[in-house]
Amino acid sequence: MAVAAVGRGASCNAAARELGCATSTVVSAVRRYREEGRGALRDRREGHGQRKVDERFRERLARVLVGTPEDWGWCRPTWTRELLCLELERRGLPQVSVATMGRALTWLGARRKAARPIVECPWPAWKRRVVVAPGNNQKRFLAGALNVRTGKLTWVEGKSKASDLFIQLLWRLAGEYRRARRIHLVLDNAAVHTSQKTRKALVQLRERIVLHFLPPYCPQGNRIERVSLDLHANVTRNHR
Repeated sequence: MAVAAVGRGASCNAAARELGCATSTVVSAVRRYREEGRGALRDRREGHGQRKVDERFRERLARVLVGTPEDWGWCRPTWTRELLCLELERRGLPQVSVATMGRALTWLGARRKAARPIVECPWPAWKRRVVVAPGNNQKRFLAGALNVRTGKLTWVEGKSKASDLFIQLLWRLAGEYRRARRIHLVLDNAAVHTSQKTRKALVQLRERIVLHFLPPYCPQGNRIERVSLDLHANVTRNHR
Protein backbone atom coordinates (compact mmCIF):
# COMPACT_ATOMS: atom_id res chain seq x y z
CA MET A 1 0.00 0.00 0.00
CA ALA A 2 2.92 2.33 0.69
CA VAL A 3 4.49 1.61 -2.70
CA ALA A 4 1.16 2.08 -4.45
CA ALA A 5 0.60 5.44 -2.74
CA VAL A 6 4.04 6.70 -3.73
CA GLY A 7 3.49 5.34 -7.23
CA ARG A 8 0.37 7.50 -7.51
CA GLY A 9 2.51 10.56 -6.86
CA ALA A 10 2.17 10.96 -3.10
CA SER A 11 5.20 11.85 -1.02
CA CYS A 12 6.51 9.43 1.60
CA ASN A 13 5.27 11.74 4.37
CA ALA A 14 1.79 11.93 2.85
CA ALA A 15 1.66 8.16 2.34
CA ALA A 16 2.70 7.62 5.98
CA ARG A 17 -0.05 9.94 7.23
CA GLU A 18 -2.60 8.17 5.05
CA LEU A 19 -1.57 4.70 6.26
CA GLY A 20 -1.01 5.72 9.87
CA CYS A 21 2.59 4.48 10.00
CA ALA A 22 6.07 5.97 10.33
CA THR A 23 7.63 7.72 7.34
CA SER A 24 10.67 5.44 7.66
CA THR A 25 8.39 2.43 7.04
CA VAL A 26 7.25 3.92 3.72
CA VAL A 27 10.79 4.88 2.72
CA SER A 28 12.05 1.37 3.50
CA ALA A 29 9.27 -0.30 1.49
CA VAL A 30 9.81 1.94 -1.54
CA ARG A 31 13.58 1.38 -1.42
CA ARG A 32 13.18 -2.40 -1.28
CA TYR A 33 10.74 -2.30 -4.20
CA ARG A 34 13.07 -0.20 -6.34
CA GLU A 35 16.11 -2.37 -5.59
CA GLU A 36 14.59 -5.89 -5.67
CA GLY A 37 11.18 -5.64 -7.29
CA ARG A 38 7.87 -7.11 -6.15
CA GLY A 39 9.49 -10.08 -4.41
CA ALA A 40 11.02 -7.75 -1.83
CA LEU A 41 7.55 -6.79 -0.59
CA ARG A 42 6.75 -10.30 0.57
CA ASP A 43 5.92 -10.55 4.26
CA ARG A 44 9.19 -11.68 5.84
CA ARG A 45 7.56 -12.77 9.11
CA GLU A 46 6.64 -16.17 7.67
CA GLY A 47 9.75 -17.78 9.12
CA HIS A 48 9.08 -16.57 12.64
CA GLY A 49 7.02 -19.62 13.50
CA GLN A 50 3.64 -19.66 15.17
CA ARG A 51 2.31 -16.61 16.93
CA LYS A 52 2.98 -16.57 20.65
CA VAL A 53 -0.24 -14.73 21.48
CA ASP A 54 -2.86 -17.13 20.20
CA GLU A 55 -6.34 -18.01 21.44
CA ARG A 56 -4.92 -20.27 24.17
CA PHE A 57 -2.65 -17.47 25.40
CA ARG A 58 -5.52 -14.97 25.57
CA GLU A 59 -7.75 -17.48 27.34
CA ARG A 60 -5.13 -18.11 30.05
CA LEU A 61 -4.50 -14.38 30.39
CA ALA A 62 -8.19 -13.68 30.88
CA ARG A 63 -8.33 -16.42 33.52
CA VAL A 64 -5.37 -14.91 35.38
CA LEU A 65 -6.90 -11.43 35.35
CA VAL A 66 -9.97 -12.67 37.20
CA GLY A 67 -7.88 -12.90 40.39
CA THR A 68 -5.29 -10.70 42.04
CA PRO A 69 -1.55 -11.45 42.14
CA GLU A 70 -1.98 -12.50 45.77
CA ASP A 71 -4.40 -15.21 44.63
CA TRP A 72 -1.62 -16.77 42.54
CA GLY A 73 1.13 -16.55 45.16
CA TRP A 74 2.64 -13.12 44.43
CA CYS A 75 3.09 -10.58 47.22
CA ARG A 76 1.71 -7.48 45.50
CA PRO A 77 -1.99 -6.56 45.22
CA THR A 78 -2.10 -5.25 41.64
CA TRP A 79 -0.98 -6.56 38.26
CA THR A 80 1.74 -5.08 36.10
CA ARG A 81 2.57 -6.15 32.56
CA GLU A 82 5.94 -7.49 33.73
CA LEU A 83 4.27 -9.59 36.40
CA LEU A 84 1.70 -10.94 33.95
CA CYS A 85 4.54 -12.04 31.65
CA LEU A 86 6.13 -13.94 34.54
CA GLU A 87 2.84 -15.54 35.63
CA LEU A 88 1.95 -16.82 32.15
CA GLU A 89 5.50 -18.08 31.60
CA ARG A 90 5.20 -19.93 34.90
CA ARG A 91 2.06 -21.57 33.52
CA GLY A 92 3.99 -22.99 30.57
CA LEU A 93 3.14 -20.34 27.98
CA PRO A 94 5.73 -18.66 25.71
CA GLN A 95 7.85 -15.83 27.05
CA VAL A 96 6.64 -12.51 25.64
CA SER A 97 7.80 -8.92 25.93
CA VAL A 98 6.05 -6.21 27.92
CA ALA A 99 4.91 -4.54 24.69
CA THR A 100 3.38 -7.81 23.45
CA MET A 101 1.59 -8.25 26.77
CA GLY A 102 0.23 -4.72 26.43
CA ARG A 103 -1.25 -5.54 23.01
CA ALA A 104 -2.81 -8.73 24.38
CA LEU A 105 -4.41 -6.75 27.21
CA THR A 106 -5.77 -4.23 24.72
CA TRP A 107 -7.26 -7.06 22.66
CA LEU A 108 -9.02 -8.36 25.79
CA GLY A 109 -10.33 -4.90 26.62
CA ALA A 110 -8.42 -4.71 29.92
CA ARG A 111 -7.86 -1.20 31.22
CA ARG A 112 -5.45 0.25 33.76
CA LYS A 113 -7.45 1.74 36.61
CA ALA A 114 -7.82 1.58 40.36
CA ALA A 115 -9.30 -1.65 41.65
CA ARG A 116 -12.69 -1.42 43.30
CA PRO A 117 -12.30 -2.20 47.01
CA ILE A 118 -14.41 -5.08 48.28
CA VAL A 119 -14.85 -6.74 51.67
CA GLU A 120 -15.13 -10.50 51.90
CA CYS A 121 -16.29 -11.95 55.21
CA PRO A 122 -15.82 -15.72 55.59
CA TRP A 123 -17.78 -15.97 58.84
CA PRO A 124 -21.55 -16.48 59.28
CA ALA A 125 -23.64 -13.56 60.42
CA TRP A 126 -23.87 -14.68 64.04
CA LYS A 127 -20.07 -14.59 64.40
CA ARG A 128 -19.62 -11.11 62.95
CA ARG A 129 -18.86 -9.27 66.16
CA VAL A 130 -15.23 -8.18 66.00
CA VAL A 131 -13.46 -6.68 62.99
CA VAL A 132 -9.71 -7.30 62.85
CA ALA A 133 -7.94 -4.04 61.93
CA PRO A 134 -4.55 -4.03 60.21
CA GLY A 135 -2.92 -2.07 63.04
CA ASN A 136 -0.19 0.56 62.81
CA ASN A 137 2.84 -0.22 60.70
CA GLN A 138 6.29 0.87 61.81
CA LYS A 139 7.47 3.86 59.81
CA ARG A 140 10.64 3.90 57.74
CA PHE A 141 12.16 6.88 55.95
CA LEU A 142 14.19 6.06 52.85
CA ALA A 143 15.99 7.99 50.16
CA GLY A 144 17.24 6.33 46.99
CA ALA A 145 18.86 6.88 43.62
CA LEU A 146 18.49 4.66 40.56
CA ASN A 147 21.24 4.26 37.97
CA VAL A 148 19.29 4.31 34.70
CA ARG A 149 22.08 2.55 32.80
CA THR A 150 22.76 -0.38 35.12
CA GLY A 151 19.57 -0.51 37.20
CA LYS A 152 21.60 -0.36 40.42
CA LEU A 153 19.66 1.11 43.35
CA THR A 154 21.50 3.07 46.05
CA TRP A 155 19.51 3.84 49.19
CA VAL A 156 19.85 5.04 52.78
CA GLU A 157 17.59 5.01 55.83
CA GLY A 158 17.05 7.81 58.33
CA LYS A 159 14.98 8.86 61.32
CA SER A 160 12.95 11.46 59.41
CA LYS A 161 12.33 12.85 55.93
CA ALA A 162 14.66 15.79 56.36
CA SER A 163 17.73 17.28 54.70
CA ASP A 164 20.03 14.96 56.67
CA LEU A 165 18.48 11.94 54.92
CA PHE A 166 19.13 13.41 51.46
CA ILE A 167 22.66 14.50 52.42
CA GLN A 168 23.37 10.98 53.64
CA LEU A 169 22.34 9.72 50.18
CA LEU A 170 24.66 12.23 48.48
CA TRP A 171 27.67 11.00 50.47
CA ARG A 172 26.73 7.39 49.78
CA LEU A 173 26.62 8.10 46.04
CA ALA A 174 29.95 9.92 46.17
CA GLY A 175 31.50 6.87 47.82
CA GLU A 176 30.00 4.30 45.47
CA TYR A 177 30.86 6.27 42.32
CA ARG A 178 34.24 7.61 43.49
CA ARG A 179 35.71 7.27 39.99
CA ALA A 180 33.06 9.50 38.43
CA ARG A 181 34.03 13.12 37.96
CA ARG A 182 30.39 14.20 37.86
CA ILE A 183 27.28 12.51 39.21
CA HIS A 184 24.05 13.86 37.72
CA LEU A 185 20.89 13.49 39.82
CA VAL A 186 17.39 13.98 38.39
CA LEU A 187 14.97 14.85 41.20
CA ASP A 188 11.81 16.72 42.10
CA ASN A 189 11.42 20.06 43.86
CA ALA A 190 11.19 18.79 47.43
CA ALA A 191 12.36 21.26 50.07
CA VAL A 192 15.15 18.95 51.28
CA HIS A 193 16.71 19.07 47.80
CA THR A 194 17.21 22.85 47.93
CA SER A 195 17.70 23.53 51.63
CA GLN A 196 20.66 25.49 53.00
CA LYS A 197 22.04 22.29 54.58
CA THR A 198 21.95 20.54 51.21
CA ARG A 199 23.71 23.41 49.45
CA LYS A 200 26.50 23.34 52.02
CA ALA A 201 26.88 19.58 51.54
CA LEU A 202 27.17 20.02 47.78
CA VAL A 203 29.98 22.52 48.32
CA GLN A 204 31.75 20.05 50.63
CA LEU A 205 31.48 17.45 47.90
CA ARG A 206 33.36 19.88 45.61
CA GLU A 207 30.40 20.06 43.24
CA ARG A 208 30.92 16.46 42.11
CA ILE A 209 27.15 16.02 42.27
CA VAL A 210 24.98 18.10 39.92
CA LEU A 211 21.25 18.37 40.60
CA HIS A 212 18.74 18.54 37.74
CA PHE A 213 15.22 19.49 38.84
CA LEU A 214 12.10 18.26 37.06
CA PRO A 215 9.25 20.67 36.28
CA PRO A 216 6.54 20.77 38.96
CA TYR A 217 4.05 17.90 38.96
CA CYS A 218 6.09 15.74 36.58
CA PRO A 219 7.01 12.67 38.65
CA GLN A 220 6.64 10.41 35.60
CA GLY A 221 9.87 11.94 34.28
CA ASN A 222 11.91 10.11 36.92
CA ARG A 223 12.32 6.33 36.59
CA ILE A 224 12.77 5.83 40.33
CA GLU A 225 9.06 6.61 40.77
CA ARG A 226 8.39 3.13 39.37
CA VAL A 227 10.63 1.71 42.10
CA SER A 228 8.61 3.61 44.69
CA LEU A 229 5.35 2.22 43.30
CA ASP A 230 6.67 -1.34 43.44
CA LEU A 231 8.00 -0.76 46.95
CA HIS A 232 4.58 0.39 48.14
CA ALA A 233 2.79 -2.47 46.36
CA ASN A 234 5.12 -5.19 47.70
CA VAL A 235 5.94 -3.91 51.18
CA THR A 236 3.86 -1.12 52.66
CA ARG A 237 0.46 -2.22 51.35
CA ASN A 238 0.59 -5.44 53.31
CA HIS A 239 -3.13 -5.67 54.06
CA ARG A 240 -6.31 -5.60 51.97
